[in-house]
Amino acid sequence: MASNDLIILDQVLEQQRQTVAPGLDASTYFEVFTAEQVLKDYDLSYDEIESGIVGGSGDGGIDAFFVFVNGELVQEDTDITELRKNIQIEVVIIQSKTASAFAEGPMDKFAAVADDIFDLSKSRSVLTSVYNSRLLDTAEKFRGTYQGLAAKFPQLSVHLYYSTKGEPPHPNVSRKVDRIEAAIKRHFSAADFAFTFLGARRLLDLASRRPITSYELKLAENPISVTGGVAFVCLVSIKDFYRFVTDGQGRIHRHIFEANVRDYQGKTQVNEQIQETLQHAGTEDFWWLNNGVTVIATRATQSSKVITIENPEIVTGLQTSTEIYEYVSRNNTDNESRNILVRVVVPNAAESREKIIRATTDLSDGA
Repeated sequence: MASNDLIILDQVLEQQRQTVAPGLDASTYFEVFTAEQVLKDYDLSYDEIESGIVGGSGDGGIDAFFVFVNGELVQEDTDITELRKNIQIEVVIIQSKTASAFAEGPMDKFAAVADDIFDLSKSRSVLTSVYNSRLLDTAEKFRGTYQGLAAKFPQLSVHLYYSTKGEPPHPNVSRKVDRIEAAIKRHFSAADFAFTFLGARRLLDLASRRPITSYELKLAENPISVTGGVAFVCLVSIKDFYRFVTDGQGRIHRHIFEANVRDYQGKTQVNEQIQETLQHAGTEDFWWLNNGVTVIATRATQSSKVITIENPEIVTGLQTSTEIYEYVSRNNTDNESRNILVRVVVPNAAESREKIIRATTDLSDGA
């Protein structure tokens, strides 16, 4: 008899498949669904998640494969040349099987494919006859990223997930985790390793979890506020602003930006000027030389020198925000004492929100 968890999971899967991807068969959608739950904290788009699905003929038993650097998904256009210190490379590999129980066979495949992927002496040409191009493409992203950053001694973490609709795994299955870990550490002895079994209950728990929508912005001084509405003009230390736009692992909160952070324009003259100002402190405070950041929210409340912001969305200052993120991530900022100007506004109507975006967009980032 099927458990309640399995029945509910099947209902959730079918409802979401019909809504999100009716063109996918149930087995393929289960791969996408599992990846969505596993990677929820990385704030990936559906297309980005789908890009990591490598299942099919020649997949070595692997259904999804993702590589991250400092919390950002590594893609074809990812530039790693500017990364300097405290570099974190994360590899997430997932097997998603619609079977009603965990089995030993997929665990053996995990060990075999790990031994191939993480062995840098095995060229792509050697592996082409074994694995499909999607899997090999992602493996090449990992290899190129790691080798490109090796001189900077990145910290590597590898997290493997095995997902089915059954639980818990039999001891004969779970004991093979050690073999998989040994296969990886044979090539990367210092890597952090983790293995997670995901059954129906754990998948449902992940699916019901919602990302944090409330954030605290610590202020350098008491803000200027207004009557008749909710709005604050504040000074925020550069280090506290960095904490506001990142999580506990130093990954940027992509969802608080109006558009995807890939709208960051890279090495433009303006951005180079912002970075130059950050790198070389003068007698001026940073906010004297920069137009600052505008944040809109559904709610904002002040308590002493802290503003609690619900559903924050940075609508202007993307370039400044990204340059601050890069600056603090790569440099010793123990003695950093400069501030950035931050405007926090809770629009009282949808029209107000659009007006704020249009008006503040006219204020270009400056340095």
